Amino acid sequence: MCKRSPGSSFYHKFPLFFHSLDELRHIVFTQKHLMRKLLLLTGCLIFLMGELSAQGFRIIGYLPTYRFALQNDIHFERLTHLNLSFLNPDANGNLVIDGQNIDPIVARARSLNPSIKVFVAIAGGGLTAEWEAAYKLRMQAANRTTFVQQLVAYVETHSLDGIDVDLEWSHVDALYSPFVLELADSLHAKGFEISAAWPATTRYADITDAALASFDWINLMAYDLTGPWNPNIPGDHSPYSFANQGIAFWKGHGVSSDRMNLGVPFYGRNWDNPNTGQAFTYGSMVQEDTAYAYEDTVGQRYYNGIPGIQAKTHLAQMETSGIMIWEIGQDAFGTLEHLSLLKTIHEQVNQTTPLEPELAQLNATFYPNPFSDHISLEMNVEDRNSRIEIRDLQGRVLLEEKLDVGQNLKSWDFSHFADALYLFVIHTHGRSYVKKLIKR
Repeated sequence: MCKRSPGSSFYHKFPLFFHSLDELRHIVFTQKHLMRKLLLLTGCLIFLMGELSAQGFRIIGYLPTYRFALQNDIHFERLTHLNLSFLNPDANGNLVIDGQNIDPIVARARSLNPSIKVFVAIAGGGLTAEWEAAYKLRMQAANRTTFVQQLVAYVETHSLDGIDVDLEWSHVDALYSPFVLELADSLHAKGFEISAAWPATTRYADITDAALASFDWINLMAYDLTGPWNPNIPGDHSPYSFANQGIAFWKGHGVSSDRMNLGVPFYGRNWDNPNTGQAFTYGSMVQEDTAYAYEDTVGQRYYNGIPGIQAKTHLAQMETSGIMIWEIGQDAFGTLEHLSLLKTIHEQVNQTTPLEPELAQLNATFYPNPFSDHISLEMNVEDRNSRIEIRDLQGRVLLEEKLDVGQNLKSWDFSHFADALYLFVIHTHGRSYVKKLIKR
């Protein structure tokens, strides 16, 4: 039970309890002192909540075996989760990961980041005939428990934290949900976790509601909207709009924000003749020209550069609980590390706070909202390095202007811009503040 603190109302009701004016003054002083402590504590709690929010945001990077040689170049401290891929059963029932030993890379990741969680991803988008036959056999009811026990034992043997299930398309059949449910139960019983990678806007027919609920989180593969399989549909394989659609789709299927991570590609697709959507890495683009780091399209090559990744990271912060990367070995390294997309994500999540409620701290007001032809910003500018960027949802900077100290009002003519949602980013005092505004 809380003890009631004496106060003025208590004094008026029970005047005999106070024998002197000095005693009353002492009580009032004590209350003010406690109030100051309370306000200080509240401020600390608000700060800590912001820190915990950043810490709770997942940054998941897939690393396939053919990129293991890059492990010394990768900043594992910028990840919260590492998904080593892919583990599969062979014809003899052995679990193999392309003949690689994962223990050294697990040890290196944890040496750089003791709090990182390391998963092994099973299956993958391209199964060999041997692997496909092995899954069909081992997911049968008669063999399922043994297979699940084998997978859990692999996690224990290699000191991992969980399994990511990446069975896709035709490999998600009637065997999928019973397998997932048993695997999830067995992993959870030992304190391990389970996740899945799924298309952004497709729910496989054989995923039951129970199976969906069994995953700790799902990773939305919001990329490969088009590719070599659609040679007559060239274009951006991972636009911002596709990410938005994916989040809305899975929320519509009952997946809450805290169980959802937005997938982003560190690769692009090339439609320059005679190419028909062949993949290339982001790292190769910036090796060609460092200016390409700040683009999302060069000719008929479509990818996510720094602006696109910043915009999607902001979207993930606002609408989900994490961001997933396929795959971190495609990033910029060495002398180009300053252009790294993983660095971009990490810095935005941990060093800037693009949450709209914080805009109130600036006493900054945009009006009208929604707007039509003109938009205005009212703000008392105190930092001489203050500037504003206006971006579209692909992260492209449409306007960038310096804000002068003492400036109270700034207006822009938007009559020549399409009706859409725009991001207004204020950079001031070493931080970034984002406001989403609608033109209509």
